[in-house]
Amino acid sequence: MSLDKRWAIEKTSALLDIIEPLIYRRYINLPPVKLHTLPGEDADPFTVPSEECVDARPGDLCGRMCTSVVLFSTFQEPQVWEAPAVLCLPFGDAGGFSHPEVMVSIDGKSRASPDRHHKEIFPAPDWLDGKMHTLMLHGWTGGVDLLSIVYMPEEAAPAVKDHVSFFTLESPALILETVKPAEDGRCLIVTLYEYQRRGGESKLIRGFPVQQAWCTTILEEDQQELEVDDHKIGFSCQPYVSFSMRIIPG
Repeated sequence: MSLDKRWAIEKTSALLDIIEPLIYRRYINLPPVKLHTLPGEDADPFTVPSEECVDARPGDLCGRMCTSVVLFSTFQEPQVWEAPAVLCLPFGDAGGFSHPEVMVSIDGKSRASPDRHHKEIFPAPDWLDGKMHTLMLHGWTGGVDLLSIVYMPEEAAPAVKDHVSFFTLESPALILETVKPAEDGRCLIVTLYEYQRRGGESKLIRGFPVQQAWCTTILEEDQQELEVDDHKIGFSCQPYVSFSMRIIPG
């Protein structure tokens, strides 16, 4: 089949008509968010005392990787808006862990599970009553979360300033291929690749405290324990070979 006309203007106009209702016309920020770091994955987020929560600002970093956190705020239907409103909750990016990143509870009831790919919640009719409603997000920070609304005590990350690189390689012959949660849940798996046929000894510099590190197989089985010195992990690698290690944050 051939067409004498590309219909570019007509097709573009039709696409704009499709997305036009999805464009944000106005927005209102949520009230200040409170954060609490849970002691473990099995901790009940609904029993967190309010006095144990701290203020959190958009863009702050988490205290530690692979940590369960709970965020509290409130929201109210904007009475002056004519178009439908949505809750937009860009919680952050937990790396390879996506579905879900957070469980959202409204007025004490679990209602939705946004992640980095799905950040909007369309309100239920009982939320659109002009009253104030409580909002709770219960989530896991993942292995490389850099964007979440979270809190970092200064003593937990003395090397963190306004900007931080969580991983830096001493050797220019190495590239960082992957940072992901371990399949067995034991914190992080970091994969490197040597691409300049040099090989030899090198070090991975971290921007956070580390307790232990091991080199691992492709199946993430622990092999030799690696030397952890200050903020550096020492290891050796072969030319043109991928190298994986397990990192347990301190």
